[in-house]
Amino acid sequence: MRRALLTIAFSILAVWPATAQVTGRAVVLDSDRFSIGDRIFQLNGVDGFEPHQFCFVDGRPWACGSSAIRALQTLLGPAVVTCNPTGEIAGEVEFAVCTIGEDDIADIVVKEGWALAYSPQSTAYVDAQEQARARDVGVWQGAFVEPWTYREDMAAIERRYAELTMEILLTEAEQILPVDRSDIGIFQGFEITLGVEAPELEYRIGGIAAGFIVDAIETRAIFTWDTPALALATWRQSVLASMRGRSLGSIWVSLAERPNRLIQVEDTDGYYAAMIESASSWIEQGRQPILLVVSRSLPEWVGKWFLDGAPEGAEIVLKDVGAPAYLGTIDGVDVYVGPSPRGASFLFPDDLLVEVAYSVNSAGDILTVELDRAQGLDEMVFRYSQSIEWLGDVVVWLGYPVPELDVEDIYNPALGEE
Repeated sequence: MRRALLTIAFSILAVWPATAQVTGRAVVLDSDRFSIGDRIFQLNGVDGFEPHQFCFVDGRPWACGSSAIRALQTLLGPAVVTCNPTGEIAGEVEFAVCTIGEDDIADIVVKEGWALAYSPQSTAYVDAQEQARARDVGVWQGAFVEPWTYREDMAAIERRYAELTMEILLTEAEQILPVDRSDIGIFQGFEITLGVEAPELEYRIGGIAAGFIVDAIETRAIFTWDTPALALATWRQSVLASMRGRSLGSIWVSLAERPNRLIQVEDTDGYYAAMIESASSWIEQGRQPILLVVSRSLPEWVGKWFLDGAPEGAEIVLKDVGAPAYLGTIDGVDVYVGPSPRGASFLFPDDLLVEVAYSVNSAGDILTVELDRAQGLDEMVFRYSQSIEWLGDVVVWLGYPVPELDVEDIYNPALGEE
């Protein structure tokens, strides 16, 4: 392992005449270095991963350094190794081209993705690296910080980790848009389409600030290289959740802005009667009415409907609808808990939402992400275009007695703000 070797080797190394080849059993020291007898050899032209180095696979930290060491141990364990020193040394370490039989060890570990070609020293393994990249083997299964960058100062490591996290985040963000109908939960039958004209939406979130590694260590009171990787994974998942919530939240806000009819009630009986009367026309049409009640201030009587407290003569049915927000069905009306204007319930047919559409940009994507450094602040700017189409039904608001009802006073749990 080069560690500090490659940063100083070419300034202080002595160039010796090439020595005779050495053959014997190898003892692995790390992912690109081993000893034969009392001599230590570094594979020439490659750079292996540090023992405690972590990479990313599917956005999660993976101990790629340890895996690379185990791969070299497996390769060399039963073999007789022959090394031909190049004549370059750094301290006690000799750079060498080493083989097992006729197979070049450096070529093998690079092809299997357990080391990278180090072009400043040799270009012999560049093609092997491209083969590994194309096959997605070893570290090429995911994303990683190059070992030579990893050994640099903390600022360089932070920059590279941030770049990798941004790359992963962009890929994952594109996968969560457009949202599918299972994400909406209570709506059924609408379509997701792409390539239509739609208004552009923008969402901003603070970028990864310098010093996040130190912050991560302080938060967890421990230093290991997987600590910043886990901190970044947590940050990335939070951003994705916000992105998804923002996209879904726009649907709820759009619902709140639909043409509506407010029925203000004063008690349990009035609420139940207004619900049944308003839902009756949709039931006669063979459509499924939905009552969406706000989770923050669920009317006490609605909760009791499903705990042996239903109005006299009401029929309670529990269906398997696959939605955690589903409470049950009363007289043909499916009741859910979800976002809605404070102090009121929404009543509408479940086919009210016709289509959620996203436009595709010139690059063929539905999402763009850029870094805005205006006013010295690094902000990630997400832009996507979303349009929502509804049927013409008037949404019924059932308002129960609370202070002031305001259509713009929307609580959106996905955004965590009012």
